[in-house]
Amino acid sequence: MMTAPYVLTLGGLHLTFYGLSDPHAFDAWDQGWCHVKMICQEEGAHIKVTGSLLHLVDLKALLDCLTLLLITNEPIQTWETLEEHLMIRFEQNHLGHLTVTVHITPDPHRQQHTFYFELDQTYLLPLKSTLSQFIKDFDITKNDL
Repeated sequence: MMTAPYVLTLGGLHLTFYGLSDPHAFDAWDQGWCHVKMICQEEGAHIKVTGSLLHLVDLKALLDCLTLLLITNEPIQTWETLEEHLMIRFEQNHLGHLTVTVHITPDPHRQQHTFYFELDQTYLLPLKSTLSQFIKDFDITKNDL
């Protein structure tokens, strides 16, 4: 088991996970929310969003998205979260180069911020590894969701 915090980096997007928000909640759904700090930055812009904003279901969906990018020829994968604070779209060319579009906001009803990053597919493996470890360490629901 790794120790918190867990940090996922994808271009200028940094997700820092501090563990589950309420691991002793009454039901599995409430137990699965993660306390996270999301920072996305590029020259001239810095957006920070903090709170119980990502669920283990979201993280499993991101893991699936990364796996598909690595093993298939599907050029586009989109990761949408249960809450509207973060969405990532991956567009991959035939050489494995990625254009990553990040939509992030602290207030989905009054703001929207979009960032674009150009990356190589090799950035996905460490991201996938850290994400897998976090899910393994904190998935108290054990696939019951």
